[in-house]
Amino acid sequence: DNEVIELRNQISQSGVQVDVDAPKGQDLSQIMEEIRAKYEKMALKNQEELKAWHESQITEVQVQVTQNTEALQGARSEVNELRRQIQTLEIELESQKNLKGSLEGTLRDTEMR
Repeated sequence: DNEVIELRNQISQSGVQVDVDAPKGQDLSQIMEEIRAKYEKMALKNQEELKAWHESQITEVQVQVTQNTEALQGARSEVNELRRQIQTLEIELESQKNLKGSLEGTLRDTEMR
């Protein structure tokens, strides 16, 4: 430190003036630019993560919709099949009632003779 002071004194006495353009520390605009770059990088990362999350949610919902649609179609088919079975059984029941009525009539006729 003493040498630096002595050199400065010699320079000031000799009449030579030296101006230094170099900044003493980091330039404030450089610091702000670094902060801005970090913020933009973080914002971009968050946007990408959010987009990926939304896409995964959409895919999940689409899978659920497909599964539910298939289940609904299966249930409708089953209901239609059960309706056909009911209709067939109702026709058979009606036929059996008619047969019973006919046989009862024949039995009455036979008993009356």
